Amino acid sequence: MALAVGPKLASAQSSGEQDTRARESLRSAQDAYQNLDLDGASARVREARRRCGRSGCSPRVIAEIALMDGVIAVGGRSDQDAGLRAFSEAVRSDPRVTIDPTIATPEINTVFSRARRQARGEVPALLHEPVQEQLARAPIPISVETGQIAPARVELSYRVGEDAPWRRLRMERLGRAWGVEIPCDVTRSARAVDYYVTAYDPTDATMSEAGNDETPLRVTIVSQRTRPAPTLPGRLPPDVCRDASDRAAEGGSCTADPQCAEGLVCRESVCSRPPPPRPSVPLLEVELGGGLGLVSVPGTPAYDQAVRIDPMNPMSPAACAMVSCPSMTGGLSLTGYLIPSVRVHFAQRFGIGLSFRIQPDAGPRTTLSNLLIALRGYFAVTSGGFARTGLVGALFAGTGVGQISARAPGYEGQPFPETGHVISGLNSIQAGGRIEYGVGPGFRFGGDVALQFLFPRFVFSADITAFVGIAFL
Repeated sequence: MALAVGPKLASAQSSGEQDTRARESLRSAQDAYQNLDLDGASARVREARRRCGRSGCSPRVIAEIALMDGVIAVGGRSDQDAGLRAFSEAVRSDPRVTIDPTIATPEINTVFSRARRQARGEVPALLHEPVQEQLARAPIPISVETGQIAPARVELSYRVGEDAPWRRLRMERLGRAWGVEIPCDVTRSARAVDYYVTAYDPTDATMSEAGNDETPLRVTIVSQRTRPAPTLPGRLPPDVCRDASDRAAEGGSCTADPQCAEGLVCRESVCSRPPPPRPSVPLLEVELGGGLGLVSVPGTPAYDQAVRIDPMNPMSPAACAMVSCPSMTGGLSLTGYLIPSVRVHFAQRFGIGLSFRIQPDAGPRTTLSNLLIALRGYFAVTSGGFARTGLVGALFAGTGVGQISARAPGYEGQPFPETGHVISGLNSIQAGGRIEYGVGPGFRFGGDVALQFLFPRFVFSADITAFVGIAFL
């Protein structure tokens, strides 16, 4: 068993050692109460009081002790008078003290509510016209007006039978009023429904009410009306709900969803199956990535720098002398690059993207030597398609224009084995796969692997990219 006291957590450090020791006794009292050892539980509560003394514990701990005393009195010994005195002490010590709903019985809640009402005194009455009767199988519309006060929320509590637990519904704002309907399932077999309405301020204190759990209002359930049908402000009286046996099948006529069989909705006055929910798909994604490309350099490449030899200054940095640009070589080379991209989705699983592979270390002269522009089509293979959040896996293929300007790999016997940039492209085809993960309102990150084939000057590159991006709906 556990006791919850208020939505705010008070600091135990400021209460001192006596608070800590008193709470240890309270935990023992709770264990004893759970094991139906009422005498042991009461003894542990008295021990907690002794450890506090007259003023040694904080008001919060004093309220916890009194609350436990009241639970034992009402829930264990059915002594409502003793419970009322204990709960009143708890509320005086900490007005926001509450009972954990997992241990609160209807009897305990009733006595505790009485203690809270006595502590706060009378509260203003809500403007409310009580609903006195309603047809069986019809919702019960309940509305109130709060007048000049501005509550943080308004709740309706209702029950069927005096021993039944109270159920709560949050009321919605309807102009100057607040309203909600008690569901028609409640009135199918009930003879009467009890209810009350409470308006709360931002601190969850009661501002005003119409009835309460001790003196609720009552709606009689009838088969024929003797009074006008109750309504919410500005709305028509609710229709009687159909039983499952007489609800319309698929294709039948209707005016509202409750008239259709289970699993069907009323669309254009006909009962039909609802359309499958469409997951949230980002319309547009903008990404920035970077990575490394593993490039296969051909055996007899053409070099970008080879045509830039300055005969007046053969040692200039732009020159590529034959000693530094091997005429025959082959192997693998690494290129670094940045790749901004944008992708548009036109279906749950399909998208089109445009990317720009920018290579800072590239040859100086040829067309698009440091840029490869690609147009790709994407297909999402994960079940949710291009979902706004979560994991997405996709395949892609496309074409492009531009170059991958790799340096020649090491060549034995050459004094400058890494100087020349190979000319490639200008056409390309590419394919690969990617994984991305969406977080929060639109942030996403991931990586992809792209296999790129450039021609007619052939170069093959396997690009590995990591990226971050933003998705827009």
